[in-house]
Amino acid sequence: MYKRQNLRAPAGFQPCREGHSVWRPATACVRIKRIVWITAVLFISFGALAGLVWAASETEPNNDSGTANPLNAAILMDGTISPVADLDYFALGGVNSTWGFIALLETAGDVTLTALGSDGSAVLQANTNAWEEGTGIALQNYADNNATHYLRVNENGNNAVVPTYTLRYYKTVVATQPEVEPNETAVSGTPSAFTHAGTLSTTSDIDCFAFDGRANDTILLAADNDAASPADITLSLHDAANTVLQSANHTGIGGDEFLEYIDLPASGVYAYCVKVSGGSGGPTASYRAGLVRNGGLYYPPYEQKITW
Repeated sequence: MYKRQNLRAPAGFQPCREGHSVWRPATACVRIKRIVWITAVLFISFGALAGLVWAASETEPNNDSGTANPLNAAILMDGTISPVADLDYFALGGVNSTWGFIALLETAGDVTLTALGSDGSAVLQANTNAWEEGTGIALQNYADNNATHYLRVNENGNNAVVPTYTLRYYKTVVATQPEVEPNETAVSGTPSAFTHAGTLSTTSDIDCFAFDGRANDTILLAADNDAASPADITLSLHDAANTVLQSANHTGIGGDEFLEYIDLPASGVYAYCVKVSGGSGGPTASYRAGLVRNGGLYYPPYEQKITW
């Protein structure tokens, strides 16, 4: 490293930033830039994994896919539907069809949230008032692989202003693993992967999926009920004693359900369960259910043993 004092830089040396008074080897400048870039990426990635979020606000115009605001999985996006016919579009970077997302929209208004394919018009999934705090999109895959996908927000009926809403989404693996019967309680629950597929074969059937929770975890659950299902399902969170900590039943027959539980009371085994609350079970009462922990993928805990 050389201190610059109005001298010409030695061969192979340069200031890494304009105006700096220190010369470094040109290769060191490249390494410094890489380190800064990697540090920024790691900071953002760690924030997402740790459940940290950043807030942003929509910018108009964003009334179609061509003007869609980019939406990052680490961002809480605030928005407004005004005037009454306003449409707000948000762009999500795709991964592949094995991956997908859960999206939640929090609002006091009557709002429809729609997931769209890469053409900005093909409807993949849509829900209105599917969550106690608003609505959501349940375990939607990236149907067009790594192409950009879209979320659209509008007032249901396009006849009222929505003063405020907050939109967020979480990436997860939506390729399903099967349930394994019997799985009626937290203790007998099928060990949870990212997303499971199941069938409520009778009206009294209960399907549970066990996972390891840590104290103070925030758990987000989603159940994507088949639109042709004859069942009105309830999605619930249970502790190891099978006590129900929270449940969700908002949408009726064929409707999706969402549940967010903040701060698990202790570390240990928990389960999310799906059951019939109305309508009927049967061979077509199929669904998908999955979880996100602290804003990221759920991985079962493991321990390293000295002997194998």
